[in-house]
Amino acid sequence: MQTNASNTDNGGKGSSGLPRDLISSFRRGTNKSKTGCIVCKVRRVKCDETKPHCIRCTSTGRTCEGYGKAPERRKSKSPLKSPSGETPLLMPRPRIRYSPSTDVQASVEERRSFHYFRSRNMSEMPGNFEPYFWDHIVLQFSHKYPTILQALVALSAIYEEHEQGTPGPVSKSADSYALQQYNKAVKDLMGYLGSEGQDMKVALTACLIFVWIEFLQDDLNSGFQHLSCGLKILRDCIGIQDRDSEDIFGSLDRSFTRLRIQAAVHGAQESQFTTTTTRELEILEPIPHSFSNVFESRNVLDKELNAIFGYIRALQEADYYAGVDMSIFVDIRRGHLERLEQWHIATMHLVASLESKNDQSQASGILYLQLYYTMVNIIWKAEFAGSEMVFDAYTAEFETMTTIASSLMDNPNCTTPRVLSFDMGIIPPLFLLCVKCRILRIRRQAIALLKRAPEREGIWHRDSMVRYSEWKTMTEEQWRDGLSEDEPLPEFGRIYAEHIPQTGEPSMPGSEGQPIRISFKRGPVGLDIQDTIEIPDGSEMLRHMGNML
Repeated sequence: MQTNASNTDNGGKGSSGLPRDLISSFRRGTNKSKTGCIVCKVRRVKCDETKPHCIRCTSTGRTCEGYGKAPERRKSKSPLKSPSGETPLLMPRPRIRYSPSTDVQASVEERRSFHYFRSRNMSEMPGNFEPYFWDHIVLQFSHKYPTILQALVALSAIYEEHEQGTPGPVSKSADSYALQQYNKAVKDLMGYLGSEGQDMKVALTACLIFVWIEFLQDDLNSGFQHLSCGLKILRDCIGIQDRDSEDIFGSLDRSFTRLRIQAAVHGAQESQFTTTTTRELEILEPIPHSFSNVFESRNVLDKELNAIFGYIRALQEADYYAGVDMSIFVDIRRGHLERLEQWHIATMHLVASLESKNDQSQASGILYLQLYYTMVNIIWKAEFAGSEMVFDAYTAEFETMTTIASSLMDNPNCTTPRVLSFDMGIIPPLFLLCVKCRILRIRRQAIALLKRAPEREGIWHRDSMVRYSEWKTMTEEQWRDGLSEDEPLPEFGRIYAEHIPQTGEPSMPGSEGQPIRISFKRGPVGLDIQDTIEIPDGSEMLRHMGNML
């Protein structure tokens, strides 16, 4: 498939049959800023104008050279313009009729879906920590590589189905438009990989979008297979990153690392590759005294989360901690706790620097990181505690988590969470709070916040998490016996080690409408009262839980 207008004369038309002045290049239509920084002016991209260094430069590893006068660029002799002489802006509007886009050469339906992708600002869906990659690199690839274009069209079709009121996984019927486009993308990628001069950045970008599509279809097994392939390609590309002036490999590596964290936290059996991510503290780089922006802070925290959750996952797979050398574990835990504290100090230095400049542009990102820092501290410190009572020591931290989550939802200066997100967000931390905090007042606050969360965040479905949290709270609270909502639940009323018993039947966790049996333990350590409860129509509640129970 051609992606550029033909240079041959065709009655004033390109190879697509469209008038040449309607066939735009990748850079056409970009919003520019006359008051932006020097680097953004030279690169002809929209600058966010953050002082003293803009985020668009610093988030991609560039040095922002400030806001002086940019060197003059030689103007093109024949700049492309629309028929009206103005640059059309594709702004999101409610219930807009999506007409075919002239930005790509494809079928009318594919161009219309591509228009939808761009007009709905879909590049914010993966999270707000790789804006340049999704706003520019992926769109640029879509103009050159058919597999990326078809993958984006399939992804757009899934989101459009959801927007039109058909939530849930995309239809897997043979005549599903989204599935047809997805199959085209996979076929195009296979053809591309069999050709000469392949660019592994293209294969990795395609893998990343494929994982996203499979997650939206609730096919975690296929999603993890794509993720595993992407991780193998990344390992083969070690050393190439240094020659990547656009930091594309850096963005891809960070994105795959975050997906690997999701797989480890979720605990699905198909994500066994996550156990190889953590071995020694020496593989982690020293933490700086301070960070220059929230992107640097997250990159360091992501590495810690990847190491910690990968290690915990490895322990779970080894017969649930059987034969663990506790002296080694204690040393590993101490090392990571020290690094987490160093990260916190460096991030607080960043916060102080931003406050001194009255800069609120990174507020939501910092709140997000503080939420995960608090969560991982609780999990890591409570590991091997042996008793559910250990979580009472973290009541203050649980309250901090509810405050942060509420601020992320209510603060008008924070980015509004998307209905469907590829990144982890507030669902996993709030779910931990709901199932491990036994102060009823805080627990209710967390469940109320969880109900306001985005419908999907990566692997996690909000409604499943809400239903399970409500079930566990109701089951445990019957043992409160008149204690106030601000007092911890008695130990004999706390349930743990929840799991679905293996019955030998293939229908696990059960068909729609079928009851589910959950077994669990209750009571003080050593007593371990065994119990089983049958939950009517519990399949929807447990379908997306993985091994998070």
